[in-house]
Amino acid sequence: MIEVKNMAGEIYYDNTFNQHIRTNPDGKTEAFDDPILQVNRQRQQLVEWLKF
Repeated sequence: MIEVKNMAGEIYYDNTFNQHIRTNPDGKTEAFDDPILQVNRQRQQLVEWLKF
């Protein structure tokens, strides 16, 4: 599986809270779920789906 993100601005990965934080050029910050956890969850869902 390949996970691709297209995000502008500065990205900070926070391993403590399993999220990444994006700071836009205008200074606005947004928090997102950890993409590594997301792709691992999607992988597991695909494996379960393929078992049927």
